[in-house]
Amino acid sequence: MTEASDESPELGQLAEKLLSRPVKADLMAYCPTMDLLALATTEERVYVYRLNGQRVIGAANKRQGLTVKNIHWKPNGQLLAVAWSDNAVRLISPENSKIIHEIYAAREQQYQVTFLSWAINFTKDVKEHNGASHQDLEHILSQTIQTHAPEALPDLPKILALLDIEGSLPKLSLLPSGRDEDVFSFRATLDSMFHPLQPQVGQAVDVLFVGLDDGKFHLSIYNRFEIGVFDIGRVSGRLQGCRPILHASHPYSATHTLLVSQKGSTIFLPVDLRFFSSTGEYLPLLAAKSTQLQNLLRYINQVQRIISADWKACQDLPSKFIRVIDDALNVKHQCGFIQAAYQLVVTGNCLPPLKEWLVDVLQERGHKRWEKAVSAGYESIRRLAHENLLPALERCAVVVSRLRGLSNFHSSDSPLGLSSRHLNDVLDGISCLNLLAHNIVKYAGLELRQFLAFSSWLRYEIDVQAADPTSTAEDPAEKERDIDYAKVLDYIQGPMMNSLIAKLVAVSPLQAASVTTPPEGFPIYARFKEDLKKMTTGFAADQDLLGLGAVNIYLEYHCGVVFQRIAESQRRNVLFGSPHRLVSKSTESATAMRMLFEASTDTTSITYVVIKSFEYPNKLCVFRVSLRIFNGLSAFLGIDVALLALATGKIEDVKFVDDESMMVLWTNAECSKLLSVPYNLSSGKPACLKYQAWHQEGMDMVGQDPFTHVPTIPVSDEEVTSTYARHVFRVDSFKPARLEINGRKGRRVVCVLSKDGLRYKIFDIGGDAAEESSDGQNEEGDSADGDEEQQGRDDDKML
Repeated sequence: MTEASDESPELGQLAEKLLSRPVKADLMAYCPTMDLLALATTEERVYVYRLNGQRVIGAANKRQGLTVKNIHWKPNGQLLAVAWSDNAVRLISPENSKIIHEIYAAREQQYQVTFLSWAINFTKDVKEHNGASHQDLEHILSQTIQTHAPEALPDLPKILALLDIEGSLPKLSLLPSGRDEDVFSFRATLDSMFHPLQPQVGQAVDVLFVGLDDGKFHLSIYNRFEIGVFDIGRVSGRLQGCRPILHASHPYSATHTLLVSQKGSTIFLPVDLRFFSSTGEYLPLLAAKSTQLQNLLRYINQVQRIISADWKACQDLPSKFIRVIDDALNVKHQCGFIQAAYQLVVTGNCLPPLKEWLVDVLQERGHKRWEKAVSAGYESIRRLAHENLLPALERCAVVVSRLRGLSNFHSSDSPLGLSSRHLNDVLDGISCLNLLAHNIVKYAGLELRQFLAFSSWLRYEIDVQAADPTSTAEDPAEKERDIDYAKVLDYIQGPMMNSLIAKLVAVSPLQAASVTTPPEGFPIYARFKEDLKKMTTGFAADQDLLGLGAVNIYLEYHCGVVFQRIAESQRRNVLFGSPHRLVSKSTESATAMRMLFEASTDTTSITYVVIKSFEYPNKLCVFRVSLRIFNGLSAFLGIDVALLALATGKIEDVKFVDDESMMVLWTNAECSKLLSVPYNLSSGKPACLKYQAWHQEGMDMVGQDPFTHVPTIPVSDEEVTSTYARHVFRVDSFKPARLEINGRKGRRVVCVLSKDGLRYKIFDIGGDAAEESSDGQNEEGDSADGDEEQQGRDDDKML
């Protein structure tokens, strides 16, 4: 494409890339904190690119036939949410493309995700400390949250409540990679999941909205703590059959706003998240600790699965060898390997089948494999229990004790939803698992020492049975002196066929069924300790809850009860405001939505909604919805509307840039232009929008079409170029179709995607971005992704 002439406005181009795969026009997201662009291709793959065109990660789904429905960045840029057609929203780390968490927004797969939106909400006291509410939204999100006003005295109770000792605990160790879930195999990912609570984090909560086309939306906070699914159709009979399409929020507002579509109509719906005001400053702490506990349970469950897998792997080879000799001994001597080996140790009499097996089947090579497999298994189990399981349990105890402290500090009917009784059950489960882990470490070491003695004896017997009686070689008695026969006998009659480790790390379906529904007031720890002592001393235990897997299931069950109570308490504090219809035609669709706070008041929020029309492609309708918010509840004030009408051409796309202006992609027969149009009357900039009342008390014009009944001042092509145009695209191979804005203080850019989805350009619209060289963009961008074609699909992470 040839660029504009010298007299035409022109933005500084930061990057340009030619793609090898077409991009879905609606699935493009620019990272809020870093120069990373996420794209979804028509091949249902998600890619993240740097500014110079270099690919950071590539992700695809393991299941065939799934499509990408939506992508969205977390406000801090640390995670990318990808929604698939199986209703799974996978949170991916851009550092290594690992799945941090999966959220299933709906049980029925016939319903699809309509939108993703990640927002941040501050606690009620942060607004007072951070200054005026009319600060730019991106500036509010990027600044450091002050814990106290400079002139205020420290709030000692609050400081003690937010005091976090987890930063003093040793970091959790990495888990072995190559497993089904290896998210805990990378230090950066592990640290991000278990980072200590920072002061600014203790005053903010991130909220993830997932809209579904069955008229519901899923709500979760802190990445993985799920509040629940809410049915919009239950708000009013008039909203049956609707589908949410857009979401907007403000960090200072507990009220979020939704746009829902119903039979062609677009409806504005406030959603009051009253748990921000009802739980106050303890909600961030509650959500953070609950999320940390969920992550720790996931970590413990992974450790348990690795221990069980390692134990099974280390026993496979010995069991094969023993089955061979057992069959031969049963036929000829009606005994097994255990009896024959015990007889050989005590009497020195080696049965002929056993001698043949030692000399011809096992041999030195088989013995080395046996020793390596079993000793490595014991070492791995002991290391995992000591270095991974016990530290994770220690952190669990700290987190649950913190939650119990909140529960004891508040009344039983507190909106936090915590119960000391249920938290005590969780602590009992942690104590049982902690005791079990110590026993695993103890008996893994004991059985390893016994096995090494058995292995030395077995190697000695192989040499003795294979030796020539007439040989004058070294006397085998020299080697026999180093064998501890007591440990050999202990291993043969104990761990070889009846290992305590096998009982401690195993779980059966019967055990799982018996521990998921424990009786009320079950004294779990005392009885577990008694039964564990019986089992380790050779007596029969009365209780099924003894294996590592069974105790883990018990712990997860009681933690689930705690999470369910918290979620139910927060769900009761989610209320819906009064819905208001904006437009009633199917040819009119919403393209952008943004919430602001009025500069003159701290209780009035303004939500701007931009709607395009297929009947009038040169017109743009902007609704201004006012709400009064007090104590977490919203009250409708009124709706104003303005109409922007360009002389000719077509409005392709619209995105908000900041709290003052929006970016409009406008195309006519000659060229395409990026227009910067002020929409906020309080911004002080010359405005081409004239708002008039559309829906207020005593005045309701909702039944009419705003594109035909709202007066407007026509804007000529000359005025467009002279007043609002920021960049001009001349007619050539690059035909812009979609915009993606990354608005943040000091770095505002716009990404423009071509109609064919094979090319994009990134421009600086802030004017203060640093000059960047584009030398590297031709290396990987303008050559149709030649390097990516060479890499092939094998480099893509399968999700």
